[in-house]
Amino acid sequence: MKGNRGPDTSSEVRLSKELSLYSPFEPPSTWALSEEEEEQKTTDWRLGKDRTKTNHVLLLLCLNVGIDPPDVLRVEPCAKIECWTDPLIAQSKMLTKGSEVIGDLLIQQYKSLQKTATYKACLELSDDDMKYQLQAMRKKAKDGRVLVHYNGHGVPRVTQFGELWFFDPDHTQYVPVTITEIMGRIGTPTIYVLDCSNAGAILHYWYKHNFHQTRQKDILICACRRHEDLPLNPILPADLLTSCLTTPIRASLEWYFHYSQRECLLPNITKEMIAAVPGNAADRKTPLGELTWIFTAVTDAIAWCALPRNLFNRLFRPRFDMLQVALFRGFLLADRVMRETGCVPVSHPPLPETHSHPLWEAWELALEGILSQLPSMLNADLTPNPSYTYRPSSFFSEQLTAFEIWVEFGSSSQPAPDQLPCIIQGLSSHQYRVRSLRLLARYLDLGSWAVIDALSCGVMPYVCRLLQQSDLVFIMVVIWSKILLVDKTEATFSDLIKVQVPPAKVFLEVLSPPSSGNGQDDKSAPQEIPSTHYSMEGTTILQCKAMACFILSSLLDGCGLDAQITLWNSGLLHPCLAAMGQQPVEEGGEAVPLLKAWAAMCFSKLIKNIPVAIDHCIDEVKCHVHDLAPLLQDHNQQVRAAACVALSQLIGRGASLLFKQPEPRRFERRRDSASAEALPPPPTGKVLIFTDLAILQYLSDVVSDPSPLVRQEVLHALVKYYVAYKIAPNSKETADAMGLLHQVDTKSLLDEENPTTNYSHVSGGTKALPILTEVVPEFGSEDLDGESVPESQSPDIAEYYDLRLKLMHDVTSVLKSLTNDPYPYLEAKVNQVIDTLNAQYGKSTPQSPARSPHPLERQKSNGPRLPKSSLYVWMQTEFQKPLFSVEEAVPALERRKFREQINRDTIQGNISKCNEKNYLPSPSGPAEKITKAQISITPVVSGNQAIVDSKFRAFMPQAVIADSNNTISLVDLTTRSVLNSVRHRAPICQSFVLNDATDTPSILVTDQNGCVSVYSNICPAGPAATKPSLVTSFMATRNPTRVCADWQPADRALIYAGDSSKIQLFSLEDDRLQQSISLPSRGVDVSVVKADEQGTRTLAAGFVDGSVRYWDARVGSARLSARFAHPGSTDPVVALFLRSGSYQIYSVHQSSITRIWDIRANRNDSRKLDAYRGKSITFAHLHHTHPLLLCGRTGSDQTGKLEFINTKNELLGDINLPKVCLTKREYQRE
Repeated sequence: MKGNRGPDTSSEVRLSKELSLYSPFEPPSTWALSEEEEEQKTTDWRLGKDRTKTNHVLLLLCLNVGIDPPDVLRVEPCAKIECWTDPLIAQSKMLTKGSEVIGDLLIQQYKSLQKTATYKACLELSDDDMKYQLQAMRKKAKDGRVLVHYNGHGVPRVTQFGELWFFDPDHTQYVPVTITEIMGRIGTPTIYVLDCSNAGAILHYWYKHNFHQTRQKDILICACRRHEDLPLNPILPADLLTSCLTTPIRASLEWYFHYSQRECLLPNITKEMIAAVPGNAADRKTPLGELTWIFTAVTDAIAWCALPRNLFNRLFRPRFDMLQVALFRGFLLADRVMRETGCVPVSHPPLPETHSHPLWEAWELALEGILSQLPSMLNADLTPNPSYTYRPSSFFSEQLTAFEIWVEFGSSSQPAPDQLPCIIQGLSSHQYRVRSLRLLARYLDLGSWAVIDALSCGVMPYVCRLLQQSDLVFIMVVIWSKILLVDKTEATFSDLIKVQVPPAKVFLEVLSPPSSGNGQDDKSAPQEIPSTHYSMEGTTILQCKAMACFILSSLLDGCGLDAQITLWNSGLLHPCLAAMGQQPVEEGGEAVPLLKAWAAMCFSKLIKNIPVAIDHCIDEVKCHVHDLAPLLQDHNQQVRAAACVALSQLIGRGASLLFKQPEPRRFERRRDSASAEALPPPPTGKVLIFTDLAILQYLSDVVSDPSPLVRQEVLHALVKYYVAYKIAPNSKETADAMGLLHQVDTKSLLDEENPTTNYSHVSGGTKALPILTEVVPEFGSEDLDGESVPESQSPDIAEYYDLRLKLMHDVTSVLKSLTNDPYPYLEAKVNQVIDTLNAQYGKSTPQSPARSPHPLERQKSNGPRLPKSSLYVWMQTEFQKPLFSVEEAVPALERRKFREQINRDTIQGNISKCNEKNYLPSPSGPAEKITKAQISITPVVSGNQAIVDSKFRAFMPQAVIADSNNTISLVDLTTRSVLNSVRHRAPICQSFVLNDATDTPSILVTDQNGCVSVYSNICPAGPAATKPSLVTSFMATRNPTRVCADWQPADRALIYAGDSSKIQLFSLEDDRLQQSISLPSRGVDVSVVKADEQGTRTLAAGFVDGSVRYWDARVGSARLSARFAHPGSTDPVVALFLRSGSYQIYSVHQSSITRIWDIRANRNDSRKLDAYRGKSITFAHLHHTHPLLLCGRTGSDQTGKLEFINTKNELLGDINLPKVCLTKREYQRE
């Protein structure tokens, strides 16, 4: 093709939306953890949440003030300070024993950690007194935890046999007591704080005798390791461990200023100033309070980074024991401070080294910021200076910034962010609360691993408490939707329900639509989050409503009937119905299907098991049943499936006319005292029985829905008919009965029964909701699906007995249409359901209204259970998709762009080769040379099977080949090997490659049974083959006469014709029948269909009588735009081509005639190309950009030819091939 301009590849390969394909029974998950891992980790973060609390503290002080122990040599000056007081000076000033002063001060220090505990200081105890005090304290504590604090600064060092020293009754001798005897007296659980030299010997003895296994709830904190002595530096206090544990702020200031040699950097600071830091530890706006707050955040962050999760939960996140948490925060400080003195504190459980963590530098920076302001904050007499304005620390602001960077660039493969505990601490401050919440929501959005980390870090109490702040509700709904995706345990719902403001009120505030000012809800107008509320950037009010529905559904699912009664009485019904009627809006339109689906799911869970609520919905039948029906035709498969679930909850009340069954829990309804409207009477018998029939009519319309998910929910709904009416599918009575499905106008009958309900809830009018109250239960169990069989309301049973048989005849007819479902999983499920129903209800069909066994009784005695709907779990995957994060989106987009560039380079390279070697014939004349490459595909077809259909991949040297053995194979054309294959269930007609320009293409297959199936993983992205999986399968046409189809990649739609009555357009993106075009003339089959590849939604069809019809599917009625037929010709159309932008249709006929029709003319005149005159054409192909036509024909011998012609009716060249290669397989049924 020398001198010819190459085609424009920019229109052929463009960056378009990829068709998302996944199995409805194996939903995609963007979250990293499997179900087992999530369950394990959800359990792990609550391991430390026991109810044990340290409420009793026993202080054993053996100071022996003024007398040094015999094995300790103290050289003056040395450390003497106890509880920040010199006991000798205190003894001389107060005219009392120094140990008594220290005991009182130590109690005060411990009270600063926990005021409510019981404290007892025992001074200079004898061994007998000590044992008595231990027993007495355990008796008071009962099963609670006791803290035993031992100060042995006035007695000898701990022995290698695990002995602590006390006194004899006369205080003349030291008496050793083993830790074993002490443990026997105090019992378990206990915390031991040992502030004495060689304290690590106790820990060594502990492990040597396996006490860590027999007393797993006990905790030890020792001031030093084995063979180490306490520091004697006079700058530091003698009880340095105790100071770090009970007064960590002052211990940090003293150590930072004096021992760390930073005194020269702060020359205006005195020792007295450090002891007089102004403020209150509980007031975070004061220096002392802010330091306490920062210290909490720093130590929690260090423990979070260094400790294993289970150990962190046990020590730093117990449910009630805040004293234990404070002690271990101080222990981390002691590890930092005492190591520089040559003394290393140890503990059980053992903690890793944390003294060199980088956050300690941030802590020291905060200390320096406070110390540098002390000269200005304090007067000369060390009182606070009221005229000075305190400059707060920038610690939390810096930590929030660091966390924001981590959220933007971090991932699950990296360690958890160090700043997460600081973010949680920021939630407790009004200054940082909104920013912290937004960052927390973005972090939780990263995946389930992030939710588990946040829960392990202790976020639950904060997010429960913040539900009370109404202006944060649109942020809290995002956070709680992420939490409930991972943790739906009973403890979580218990934490949520205990909130002071009921969760129903909080989330109903999100769900209730704002008023438009005229008393009606204008659903077509864009709605925005109120300006008075904080929200997440990038979220819409529709997304928040969908999340609120999900949260309320989770509450209903997890908390049972109590939550149902509460939410019903709170008015949840009408917001759910309004959300189900939400109309698409320009902004946030993608969130509308999600909102509708979850509103329907919330509605179904709200009324489940409550006959009074179901009766109320049936009583307003026109607005509650008929207004649910449009959801069955929604574009989104989740909405259609959720509508089936919602309708199924209304099934079975008609059975109350026939059977009187005890209820698991009974309810009564009463009028709301605030409403003057009287309660309507219960629905009549005709309403109940025809409501079941009306629902069946709607279900029968979607029983052949292209989505297997919808068909599965139809199955679950049909099962409820059998459970309620207690009859088997194989019942002879129902087989002999005549159905009502196509004989009764249920809508008119229902309107006659309820003449006052001719209005819709979306137009403003609704009946007053009854207030539900529970009465004494009569039956304490559930039936097969957890639902009760309602009590009889009509004594006239005989009148409706025949209606029951006729209704169940129709139900069985609908059920049997699912028995040959093209999706194997669903087909097996249907057969299993039928077998189970026949086994349970087929043995004795009740012929009279006498009481029969309750469904639960049958269920318990007959083994296999009927399947339950899993739609609720399946739909949750939509919330697993990131809302804000770009961790997955950016790499996917980059990979797509990279693949697009490779595809463009491939096309340009192929064009260059064609131009250089002149492989293709020129449109203006014969080619200089035509070469032929023959590739053997013998390994593809086993047993000499014929090739039915083949498709080349656009950008890979691969071909997809379907053979007569119903096998689809992916063949590598360079190595002549089969890369992957899958066996189809029926004879294959055609195949198409979907998403061919991506790394994960799929294969669409049509077969002679009228089924359309899509297989994924058949084209591996890497060298290793993966097992192909069936993504979806549906019945396009039952008993087709001739199958022809075409794939429209731009619209991701399948054009399908299976008989002479209609052409169907299926959207695989939505799994729905998008449009059905009725054909004007019946009896003439469609031989070929063709869609415009550029996405103009125009299509053409060729018929066996030689006519061609053209439609523009963008027209709502899909009326015929043009019809072309040559007078007197009955030559079948073999191939059709629509040239985009040229208004031309190429029709290739079997008798070697090619016609070019002008769409604009709409006449039967055409240009005729008959270069093949007298020859039979089996197939043809038109070049995308050049006026070249490739045709295959066969002769009388065993040879065939591929021939090239141009639009000037000139033969340009040919290639000889075996006849078998050009044989056309007919898809027509015999």
